[in-house]
Amino acid sequence: SYKFTQKLWSLHTEIKAKIDILKKTREKSKKNEVNDEQLKIFTNTMIKKISDNLENFHYNVIIANFHEIYNFLSKNIKILNYNYEILINNYVKILNIIKPVLPHLASECLEDLRVTDTNTWPKIDERYLDNKNVKIVIQINGKKRGLIECEKDIAKDKLINIISQKSEYVKYFENKKIFKEIFVNNKIINFIVK
Repeated sequence: SYKFTQKLWSLHTEIKAKIDILKKTREKSKKNEVNDEQLKIFTNTMIKKISDNLENFHYNVIIANFHEIYNFLSKNIKILNYNYEILINNYVKILNIIKPVLPHLASECLEDLRVTDTNTWPKIDERYLDNKNVKIVIQINGKKRGLIECEKDIAKDKLINIISQKSEYVKYFENKKIFKEIFVNNKIINFIVK
């Protein structure tokens, strides 16, 4: 936990540097809109997940959520540009949802950003939770072979058609017969082949 806390602090310094750069330039070009939208969706999803996990006393899952937050932010903060206000507002929300488990770190980060209102739980913006796409796990004979992003509640036949056209999965079906497909809607499809 010590190492992970240090990684979160290092990430905070990167985000703060990005915020300082954006504050000076106040970049508001249209190319940021997609990135801003993804950040809003991610933030609201995390608020919902962590709120639910706190209410249900799933503390170990909250730690997994923190790793998810770290991975998303560390990957995107270096390569993507955001609108200044959207980045700081969403980052403050993320720090507030981390606060019940890591109060000292979250408080230090919020103080470093000169945020004064730090005792309010962020509200979920429902329009960012209605994600139209899902990631479905593709398994062949029980082994994970990949993930495919497709529309929510996709029909099994349509999904199989999409998978059969993807070059990375064709090699698993060459000279083999599909005996069975096990499909769990919006979660997984498993092909039993011989």
